[in-house]
Amino acid sequence: MRPIYEYLALDGKRFSSDTNRGKVTVIAVIATYDLGSQVVVRQLSEVLFRQRRGLSILALVLEPPKNAPLAEAFAATLELPFPIAMADQATLEAEGPFGPIDTVPTTIVLSPDGTEVWRHEGAVLASEIERAISRARAR
Repeated sequence: MRPIYEYLALDGKRFSSDTNRGKVTVIAVIATYDLGSQVVVRQLSEVLFRQRRGLSILALVLEPPKNAPLAEAFAATLELPFPIAMADQATLEAEGPFGPIDTVPTTIVLSPDGTEVWRHEGAVLASEIERAISRARAR
């Protein structure tokens, strides 16, 4: 599946299937109130530190846009080294580019051609994410 997506990060930059073409992309669907989401973004921070080249990461908050101040505080408190964006209405209604997302956190890895190659619901270790990234790069 090659999802077509576009989100506006809270820093004002676009994060999309076009801007990430040719890179392995990791999208962590999170919630600001969820401990598992904190675990995943910390693990992704480690992954990004070790594997910067050709890697793009987004924390996608599965909450209504009115919670943007909470998302900004979440990102600042955890010192996220990657962008954070609010889910659009289609994603909130399970009709977005990644289909229904019933669990936060959900981590999705896309290959450089944009194909979804891995999805994990719940907290996940950096080593598991890195294995999925390696598989995505090998495609």
